[in-house]
Amino acid sequence: MAFCSACGSNLATGAMKCPACGLAVTAVAMPKRKRHLGLGIALVVFIFVMLAVFASFGVFDNSSSPTTAAAQKPDSCSTNSFAYLLALKEGKSIASAYWKPGVEPKTLFDVRDFNEIKHGPMLMRTGQPYKVPRAYYQYEVESSTRGGIPIRKRWDVVMEPTEKSGGNDCAIVDLQEAQ
Repeated sequence: MAFCSACGSNLATGAMKCPACGLAVTAVAMPKRKRHLGLGIALVVFIFVMLAVFASFGVFDNSSSPTTAAAQKPDSCSTNSFAYLLALKEGKSIASAYWKPGVEPKTLFDVRDFNEIKHGPMLMRTGQPYKVPRAYYQYEVESSTRGGIPIRKRWDVVMEPTEKSGGNDCAIVDLQEAQ
C-alpha cells in the first residue's frame, strides 16, 4: 500500500495525484513506524531480572536429588529427643517409649522447661565413632532433684538409629550430664 508523502493519505495503485491534497505523486512513501527501542530494551531487562528472581527462589528447580530430599526430611532423632523431654515436662508416661528397647530408661524429675543448645555426632571415649552412628542433642533443662530442689543443668540426650518400629526410627540410648 502506498501513501502520500505530503499528507499521508492512502494512494490507489497507479494514482498520479493524491485524492486528499492533490499533490502529484512523485514517489511512493511507506508508512513510518515509531520504534520504541528503549521500551524493548527495558522489557528484555525486566524479563531477565524476573528469571533471576524466580531462579533464586528455586521456582525452576525440579531436582529430586537425595541431598535435597534429605534436607527436607525432618530429623527423627531431633524430633524424638524433643518429644521425650516434652513428655517428661507434661508428666506423660509415654516418655519411656522413646528409649531403645532393652535399654533401661533414665529420667529427669519435674522438668519445667528445656531448650536445645547444640547437637552433633557422638564419639566413644577413644574419639572414634560408634559402630552404629550416634548423635547427641544437648539441652539446658530446668528441673529438680529427687528431693524437689530446683536445678538447671545441661543434659545430652544420646540417640541411635533403630529399625523402624512403631514409627520411631531413632531412639534414646543414654541420658548423661553434659560436660
